[in-house]
Amino acid sequence: MIKKYFYKIYEKILGKFDDNDGKLLRQYYKKRFGVDVGKHSYGMDFSNIAQGTKIGAFCSIASGVKIGLMNHPMQYVSTNPFLYYKNRGVC
Repeated sequence: MIKKYFYKIYEKILGKFDDNDGKLLRQYYKKRFGVDVGKHSYGMDFSNIAQGTKIGAFCSIASGVKIGLMNHPMQYVSTNPFLYYKNRGVC
């Protein structure tokens, strides 16, 4: 629990010394969470983002959104991950 607060404080301090494009915070997110975050993107809850995910520049991520955690096959084009069911395939 103390570790969680330490990381929050560390992120705030890092943000204060960061330049306009958030380079230091983006490097921190890459190292700690394994997520590439583009310039000026915000709203990320890293517990809901899979490692190796790349988020583009100027993205706003709503709370509760899960990115890369669904088992959506990349060979199918869709904006809705609920079309694919592991046991039945594509519906």
